[in-house]
Amino acid sequence: MSGSTLVPRVSGSALTKAGRETNRQLAKIEQEAIAYAAKVEAIGLVTAVGVRRLTRLSELEGQCIKMSPLGEARYEALINEATLTMREVISRMARS
Repeated sequence: MSGSTLVPRVSGSALTKAGRETNRQLAKIEQEAIAYAAKVEAIGLVTAVGVRRLTRLSELEGQCIKMSPLGEARYEALINEATLTMREVISRMARS
């Protein structure tokens, strides 16, 4: 069916311009995806470091309680404060 009006014809320069715009949009999306992936990796790294540190602190807390049981409440308070601080750091990273 020559001369059909179902699909409008577009000149070559209009196609080129549309292609360039599409490429720009795709590049922007790709850059955003890379930035988000880097952020996820960074949050994962900081979380892993925090978990390892909390594990060590918990072990130390247990050792300290064995050596000096009367300090248990103070040890727990310190570990809880460290835990809250680490959580705040990770949360701040996630929100930024």
